[in-house]
Formats: sequence, structure tokens, C-alpha cells
Amino acid sequence: MERKPGTNLVFIACLLLAVALQLRAYSGGPRARMGARNATLRASGVRTSQFDLALSYGTVAVGQSLTKSQILTTNCGADFCIPIDYDTAFISGDAAAEFTLVSDTCSGSSRPTGSSCSMSVRFTPALPGERTAYLFLDSNAGNAPLVLTLTGSGSVQLSTGYLSQADPAWGTQGYDHSSRQIKNLGCALTSLTMALIHAGVTTDPGALNTALSAGDGFSGEAVNWDPAVRSASDGELSFYSRRRNWNDPAAAQFLNAALAAGYPVVVGANLDAEQRPHHFVLVTGFLNGEYLIQDPGHVDRTTLSDYSGHYVTRGIVVPSAPAVPNSVQAAGAPLDVSGLTVAVPQRAAVLLTDSQGRSTGYDPVANEDLEEIPNSAHVQDGLDDDVDGATAGQFSDSVSVFQPAAGTYRVKVTGKTAGLYSVVLHPFRSDGTSPGSFTYQGISGPGGTLFLQVQLSVLPGGNSTVIRQASYAATLQDITACRAQGFITKQSIAKSLSQLITKAASARKPAARQTALKKYLTALTHNSRFISPAAAQILQQDGAALQSGNMAP
Repeated sequence: MERKPGTNLVFIACLLLAVALQLRAYSGGPRARMGARNATLRASGVRTSQFDLALSYGTVAVGQSLTKSQILTTNCGADFCIPIDYDTAFISGDAAAEFTLVSDTCSGSSRPTGSSCSMSVRFTPALPGERTAYLFLDSNAGNAPLVLTLTGSGSVQLSTGYLSQADPAWGTQGYDHSSRQIKNLGCALTSLTMALIHAGVTTDPGALNTALSAGDGFSGEAVNWDPAVRSASDGELSFYSRRRNWNDPAAAQFLNAALAAGYPVVVGANLDAEQRPHHFVLVTGFLNGEYLIQDPGHVDRTTLSDYSGHYVTRGIVVPSAPAVPNSVQAAGAPLDVSGLTVAVPQRAAVLLTDSQGRSTGYDPVANEDLEEIPNSAHVQDGLDDDVDGATAGQFSDSVSVFQPAAGTYRVKVTGKTAGLYSVVLHPFRSDGTSPGSFTYQGISGPGGTLFLQVQLSVLPGGNSTVIRQASYAATLQDITACRAQGFITKQSIAKSLSQLITKAASARKPAARQTALKKYLTALTHNSRFISPAAAQILQQDGAALQSGNMAP
């Protein structure tokens, strides 16, 4: 049975919690619970006979049920016959909640020789995948306790339909603002299109490409997932981001919970050594031990096994209301679909830190990837050319947070490769509306860093603010990078600007510091013909931040 995408995301949270806890109600082991009161009678050799030691249910669709029965008979021992007294049957194991004892004439009964009793167990898978539990029934029989293994496989097949990025209706359309076409780079775009259509949006890859190109739906060549979904659906949908790698058990847990709730999952494939995806597909089901996919670039690839089972999850398209991933919400409380996305198209990496010191993104000091902020994801996406096979030439870097706490956030953008870059921030209020996006320019060079401070408001009608911060060291690095990359054409100008910043940094008196910074800003204006406009804007913003005391931490 297919669940509709409107199913509350609370369902996903509860299912993931159930998987994590494993429902080990009998952690001490079933045999430890069996008393020794029947030890003497068991020695007599009186036995219970059963036709099978297992009940196998095969494949059952998630939400559907199948019932099977087990018949038990009593046999005499070698010397004499006695009735068999049965205790109460119970089911234990990781998937015990999905197997229900629906009829039982054995438990609590005393069965004379040659008589029979039966037990019927119903299997209702809540999640896709192999499910196993055990039915235990103790008695005074010599071969007690009876242990029946219960096995079945849950399946899901969502009806998303298939779209090809190379379809003539849109395949030759220019992809975003690049020189290539949708058939070349449109795998993520087309995967998202299929997910949007499944959620009720009327669109196609060509129309979605046009809409996202007009706004901030792309970050470089990559899709800017949450802003893209909110824009394409007029705020009725959002993108619930989760980054989990194939070798993390949480990845399969997320896929299973999402599919069971009726949500197809966007995942990245063709992972490189850094586990960054170069291609995207849509996971639409699970059947016979395989995750089913719709691959917009390769119609003949139908399961994740076609990518050796290596993937990284990106997320699901969900309704902005009433579906929210809160496991606890006060009755009558307004729904919270707030969000915050910080994206850099290329050349740099983002680190977002909240007011409690928790960070998500790339930490250049520790040289590690962090996801400490609740409901956050840090992703790096690239796109190989699906026509000529050219490897991704750039990778976007972004951090997204669903339901971020209101307050102060710090953004640190660290340059990786030489060149200019932009960082775009998208805040969303609790009612799904947005005050607009914020864009800042930076220059990437050795040690180059851009700092921003965000004051985030998530209340309906609230306004978020973003200010640029600076340090003397970072400003000197920006000047050096501008000169090294030709954005300042005269060495003497770069030297003069650096000297003024150094003088301001070493000034003991505030007045002297302000004088040096004023001269620095004047020198930028006076020498504008020797400095590119983009570089001049970056250096001017650095100086203004230092002058106003907006110092980076």
C-alpha cells in the first residue's frame, strides 16, 4: 500500500526511533525467562511435534498483512504419556512489533496425548527490508521451549513515473546559465522534478530549469535543494535534507522510513574518494533486497546495485504544512517550517555555528566535516556530464538547517581554490515565508576567509539581518589574493593598502586606527581604475567592517 506524501513526518521520526531502540523487550534472552519448574517432566521424553520450525512470509507490501498458522501436536515419551502444559506464547526480536499473534489455542492449555493446538501470526511490515522475529512457547515437554523463526520482507513501490533528462522536449534546453544543456547536467534537476510531481506539483525539467534559473534555485551547477523546492511550489513544499552515506546504518534507516511514509528519496551516486556525488537518482522503492531507482540519465539502471550500492542521501520533498519532523509538538501550537540555507557555488567551504557553539559544515582548523546543529546537513554536490562523461569541474558547498533556533549564527567561508566566489543565505520563517536572500562576495586564496554574522528571526513577519565581519589578518589575506590573481594590477597599490591595514592593526589609540582605516577606504576609491569592481567591493566591505567594529571572532 502506498502512503501519500502528505503523511506527517512524525511517522518518519517515530520509525527511526523504533529502529534505533530495536524493541529488545527481552534483552536477557527468552531462555533466561523460562523457569525450571518443568525440568523433571521434560526428562520423561514427552515431546511436542511441529510441522515447521519457521514461518516464512515472503514479500509483503508495507502496510499490508499476511497471516500464517502453526499446528502443534503432542507425542508420548519412551516410557509413559502425560498431558503437555503450555505456558503463554510471546514474540521477541528486532521486528517483534511487526508480527502479531492473532489466534492461539495453545497458550495456557493442557493438551492430552495425540491432541493438537494452533497459533496464527500476522505479519504487517512497517518498513521495507528483511524482518525477523521469534515466537517462544514454553511447556513441560522434553524439547521445550518451542522456538519458531518468523521471517518476511517488507516492500515498497512508489508510483513516481519516469523522466529522462535527455527527453527532446527539454534535453537541448540550456542548463541554468551554463554553456551545457539539461541532457548533459540535468540529473539532479530531473530527479527533483520527479519528486515534485509525486508531491503534486505540475512541472517538467524544462519548466523547473527556467524557474530556478530566474532565482536562487541553483548554486553553481548544483541544485540548491530547499530554496529550489520552496520556490517551485510557491512555498507549499520544502526539502527535508539528510546526508547519510551508504556505509552508515542510518542511511538505510532513513531510506526505509521515508519510503514507508510515501516519500521518494533523492540520493547522490557515482561517489568519489571524498564521498561526494557526481550523479543523482531518485529512490522509489524496495523489492527483493534491492532499492529501486529512477535514473534520469540511464534508463537501464534500475537499482542502487547498479552503482555498487554506494550512495549518499540528499533528502525528500515534503509538505510545508502540516508535515513537520517534530516528534513532540504542543497541541494547537503553530506549525514550524522555518529553515536556513547557506550556499557557496564553488571554490570555498561553509561552516555555520549557532549561539550554543554547535557547528555544521567544513571546519578548516580540525580539517573535518561537522553536523552538530540539530536537523542540519552539510552537502557538497558535483555533476558529471552524462553525455560526454566529463568529470565534474566544480562542487557546490552548502549547509541547510530545518527549524533552526532563532538567534545569532556565525558563518565562516574558507577559500579552497583561487578566484572570486559568492555566498548566498536563504532564511525562511516558521510560516514558510522568506524575507529574501542575502548575497556576499569573497575571494579565495591561501588562508582567505569571509565572516558573516546572522541574526535570525523565525517569527512570521520577522526580519533577519546579516552583517559582514572582518579581521585585520583576513583583510591582508584578501589584498594579497587580489594582487596575486590580477584583480589589483599594480603591486605598489597592494603594498600601500597592506601598509594602511597593518598600521590600523597596530594603532594603540582608536583615533589613530580610524584615521588609518579612513585612508585605506579613500585609497580604494582613488585607485579604482587599477582594481577590479568585484575586488574593490570586497576590500571596501572589509574596511567598513573594521571601521565599524564588526570584528570576526
